[in-house]
Amino acid sequence: MNLSDIYEIDAHKEVSVYLAKQAYKLLHLPLHSLSREDINSKYKALLREHNLITASNRVRQHELHQAFKVKFLRDFLKYHESELNEEDEYNWLKVLTRNVKRHVHPFRHLLFLYFLKQGIENFVVITKDKGAFGKGPFPCLNKAASHYQQLIIQKVEVTRDYKSKNLIGTFTCSCGFIYARKSPNREEDQFQIGRVKEFGEVWRTKLKQLANENLR
Repeated sequence: MNLSDIYEIDAHKEVSVYLAKQAYKLLHLPLHSLSREDINSKYKALLREHNLITASNRVRQHELHQAFKVKFLRDFLKYHESELNEEDEYNWLKVLTRNVKRHVHPFRHLLFLYFLKQGIENFVVITKDKGAFGKGPFPCLNKAASHYQQLIIQKVEVTRDYKSKNLIGTFTCSCGFIYARKSPNREEDQFQIGRVKEFGEVWRTKLKQLANENLR
């Protein structure tokens, strides 16, 4: 073994130890404990935390590849026969992050989990992806409406803020009240308003009523 080989081992010591430990844990998982769909959904949930999911719920492949190449040196990937060609629509990283019927070697799954800062034990119990703002229905937060805080909004419109790159969810109720908030979204955030975009006729009618009562 020459000096360059020793340097390579030292340079990748952390990831090599991680891969060895996680491979051992992976071998002890019950066979077929996770379906392909489960794995894909969990990956998407983790990628969402890294702001690598678009407003249309797709993986930001270019940004992912750039971040992945920063995490792993090219020589390391080459040594493990896991080099990436971003132009190849079927490179293993794209296959791994798309719900397609192609297999990826378990070793490469471990590389991806290292990139996501996850271990096998944590990955197994991670909740599957529910979207940027959950599945809904969502609450109306119009305090002037009789259905205040009731889960009656069926859909959320998701866009991306051009400056912060955060996903923005816009919730529109039939009463005319429209509000928005940004992702990441936690369960306790569902009754929070980031910004009111439209108060609506119900709210304005209630405001006029209260104003007239104060004049008496």
